[in-house]
Amino acid sequence: MLLHAQLLVQEGASEEAEGIFEGLLARNPANAQAWWLLARLRVHTRECNHIPEILSALRAVDGDPQRVALLARALHKEADDAGDVALAWNALELMCRAKSSVEGYSAPEERRLLRRLLDFPEEVVKPFADQDVVPVFIVGMHRSGTTLLEQMLAASPQLRALGELNDFPAALRFAADCHARDVVDVNVLDGLTGPAAGEIGAIYLNRVAWRLGGLRSSRTSSRAITGSSA
Repeated sequence: MLLHAQLLVQEGASEEAEGIFEGLLARNPANAQAWWLLARLRVHTRECNHIPEILSALRAVDGDPQRVALLARALHKEADDAGDVALAWNALELMCRAKSSVEGYSAPEERRLLRRLLDFPEEVVKPFADQDVVPVFIVGMHRSGTTLLEQMLAASPQLRALGELNDFPAALRFAADCHARDVVDVNVLDGLTGPAAGEIGAIYLNRVAWRLGGLRSSRTSSRAITGSSA
């Protein structure tokens, strides 16, 4: 049922998906993922939100950091929508603590990854610079305004907003023939050598072509926007 509701969201049937999420939560109020997915469906207000129910689920959680992180993320979203800044901040801190306990973050490894990204050969993307469809990637921290920027850019008839996608990381992993524990890691970059690196652009454009709805044109340089939070 959870997967069915997620597919409905992708198809734009948000109201039907909302009914499924609420039915699932009526039977199992501890379903952390359902709370998070439900929180994302709409902008909540002080008068209409699920904050008390999410707080109740957090109090009953068994300490599993993954569930705590999902519930705290849902709480942050709804509290932020409702204008409760203090609760939203506390929820964000709780989410970060829960995620940090399982992520295995390594500052040296992150610095190594950043160096590899900065040193990535520019010639890899040059062959695709003259394509009809040019992707524009928007990256930023959670709740930093990436969605607003995407919507502003998409107001142009020459641009199409595609939302948050996993197609580019998937193209990286496919070209490198390597699994990544995160969106991208050093192992993937190590595998992007020789001809494999040159395939990334083509793989990505082929993966998102169906989302463009005929926007591709030989007369104009159209752009597909991918908004993502890093």
